[in-house]
Amino acid sequence: MHTLLAFEGFAETVLEPACGRGAISRMLESAGYSVLLADLIDYETADQHGELQAVQDFLTSKPPESGSFDIVTNPPYGDVLNAFVAHALRAFRPRKMALLLNLNFLCGFDDEDRNFVMDDCPPARVYVFKRRLPMMHRDGWDGEKASSRMNTAWFVWEMQEDGSYGDSTLIRRVDWKNFLPEGADVAEAESEAV
Repeated sequence: MHTLLAFEGFAETVLEPACGRGAISRMLESAGYSVLLADLIDYETADQHGELQAVQDFLTSKPPESGSFDIVTNPPYGDVLNAFVAHALRAFRPRKMALLLNLNFLCGFDDEDRNFVMDDCPPARVYVFKRRLPMMHRDGWDGEKASSRMNTAWFVWEMQEDGSYGDSTLIRRVDWKNFLPEGADVAEAESEAV
């Protein structure tokens, strides 16, 4: 999140539709954004004002009727990922959307949703991490901690003045360690992600 926030600004209100326990939303709130929380699972995650997350399936959700907002999340991977991203762009049409994704999201052609997302609405920018992020284990994991074997990137879609998401993608390699707050202990940051 430190890296994303160093490069990108967002609307005053940000939707976090896969909020989990609030790791992303807390960082957004610390940066001055209001965050609308939702997740398929009820984690009882609350925003800085004590408002509890909505419990909903993002794939069947509709955008709030009023207000302008962007989307920032680490979406669910697996079978629902392509549909999740496509639904965000088709139904919500955010001005800006940032998703933490496996770098392999750039590839693939055998899924209509992936083709829509990457060919018809390509991300404006992809911030590829030179160094793998520390492993983030699923909620409640109490087994052995592993190091990450996945290359990840922040994919950022930005609506253009003509209402499209443009037709090209800028790819930039970044090192997340360079964006940690001054005085942050790298080993501590790595252990917090685990």
